[in-house]
Amino acid sequence: MFDNQVVTMKLIENWKQCWKFWSVRFGIIGSTIVSVLVLIPDAAMLAWNTLPAELKASVPPEYLPLVGVAFFLLSLIARLIQQSNVGEK
Repeated sequence: MFDNQVVTMKLIENWKQCWKFWSVRFGIIGSTIVSVLVLIPDAAMLAWNTLPAELKASVPPEYLPLVGVAFFLLSLIARLIQQSNVGEK
C-alpha cells in the first residue's frame, strides 16, 4: 500500500507568524495546564483554591483533569478556522 512512496513535509508559507495562530496558542495553554497538573500538583491546588466559589461550584471536580484536553481540542478546532489577522502587520 505504501511501497516506494516518499512523503515530504513543507512548512506553511507564513510559518514565522505561527505564534499568532489560535491553534498554537490553545496548544501551548493546554500543554502548560497539563504539565503543571502533573509536575506541580500543589500549585494546581493553590490555583484552584484562589478561584471564586461560584466558579468552582460550576465545574464538577471530576472534569478538572479535562481542562488541558479541552484546550487541545480547541486548538484542533481553531486550526480549521480562517484567521485573517495572521500575516498582517
